[in-house]
Amino acid sequence: MLFLKKITLLLFFTLCPLFIFAANDKAVQVPQSSNQELKGKVLIVVVDVSRSIENQIGQIGNVIDKAIVQNRLEPGDYFVLMKFGNSAEIVYSGQLLRAQDKEPITSALKGLKADNRKTDIGSAMHRCLSEIVSLKEQQYDLYEPLVLFITDGEIYTQGTDSPYTDVEAIFADPLINNKSLYGGWYFIGIQNEGKDLLDLPAIAKRAGREDYLLLLSDMNKLDELLNEWISKIPPSKSIEKGEIKFSNMKLAGKKLSSGGKSSTALPNNAKDLSWTFVSTYKKTPVVMEITAASAQFQDENMDVTRLTLKAESGKIELAPLAVKDTQASLSAPSPLSGKGTLKVSYDTVINGLPVQVNDEYSVHFMSQGQLLLKQWGPFAAIVIAIIILIIIVMVAKSLAPVKVVMEVVGKGRSKPVSMSIGKKVDFGSKAGLKFLLDHAAFKDVVGTLERKGKKEWKITPRDSSVFDDTKKLDHYKMRDTFKLKTRDGSFVSVKFNIKK
Repeated sequence: MLFLKKITLLLFFTLCPLFIFAANDKAVQVPQSSNQELKGKVLIVVVDVSRSIENQIGQIGNVIDKAIVQNRLEPGDYFVLMKFGNSAEIVYSGQLLRAQDKEPITSALKGLKADNRKTDIGSAMHRCLSEIVSLKEQQYDLYEPLVLFITDGEIYTQGTDSPYTDVEAIFADPLINNKSLYGGWYFIGIQNEGKDLLDLPAIAKRAGREDYLLLLSDMNKLDELLNEWISKIPPSKSIEKGEIKFSNMKLAGKKLSSGGKSSTALPNNAKDLSWTFVSTYKKTPVVMEITAASAQFQDENMDVTRLTLKAESGKIELAPLAVKDTQASLSAPSPLSGKGTLKVSYDTVINGLPVQVNDEYSVHFMSQGQLLLKQWGPFAAIVIAIIILIIIVMVAKSLAPVKVVMEVVGKGRSKPVSMSIGKKVDFGSKAGLKFLLDHAAFKDVVGTLERKGKKEWKITPRDSSVFDDTKKLDHYKMRDTFKLKTRDGSFVSVKFNIKK
């Protein structure tokens, strides 16, 4: 038993430090992981290392270490040190996770040597901007990057492959010419003896940062002036969040509907595509470019036709809250047909960052005849229906019963009698007749009025001896008078009329 107790104690004291070490190791790793997820500001220092700045390179490194690394760099921030001369090269790049992480940065600054013969400012700007874009893609997009660009020279690339031979050549580069990327740039010119630094002010102006340019000519006060100027640089501003919307999409002048709405009828050879860029940025100008565009039509049978889409090329500038119309052309290998989905994709670069836009629209491609029928068919149907209705009303009205009165000229008229087509009404002196004549002047039934059609009437004599003239009675016209012979041999004029 005693032996077992000794073995147990021995194992305890042997393994205990391992558990403590593991616990301590976890305690260290958790904050590291947490800090690594915390992405703060980006601070970039770009330093000229041509030979002419050799006397000041040490002072510059010391001031940057004190004013930027020690006083401004915090956990979560990302620091980049870049040197340029014959070419542009990143000396240090990394995120600060702990206080100890400042030590290699300080060492890198102190290790800078000015031993290059060229001054390739353009390559340095392009490399720095590319790094900014890359970091923004990695979600370092809360604040404008702070960039200190330090040089004592003019552009000199003779004998190199660099395309950045002068200021114009530098800003011919679309990335360098994107003013939206210079929000936190500060240019520092060291005016050593014989240096006029005409290029740097021109570059700062083209970048929209002429008010953030420092030219130092007193080398005896270099540390003091540089440190003072850096200390007055305000904290990094937050990057404004926004987007560029592709809205009001039209093909062949017809607005396309998305989201499963009703299909837009389009000609099967539609080519002209247009839309509107809408910037939601309230303060930030936007420089964008459509780097690639594609489209396809998928019909109801899931068959896909690849289309060629040619959009606006080159740089597109949008002021804050701007709206801009643009044109594009769409072409297919053969005329499209039927209902389906038009899918359009654009690869864009917006303020240096790649953004893909994908849209889908419900469409129905038709021939010209089908479009004409669809466009005018409903209208024509309505017009035809109205015409038919009018005809029906007119026919019904013409066939409707009319009210007829019999008038004995000079002696009054009867009450109206409703007569439809085919109806017959007797007239005479017989009691109960609707068309009643004087009993003393005529026998019982003299004749019959018949309505044969819309405007066709006939009078049939029942006592021919009474009628003075029977020639027009078969085709009697309303309001025509005819004479009847009375018992005493005299004549009276009678006529029928339709009461309005």
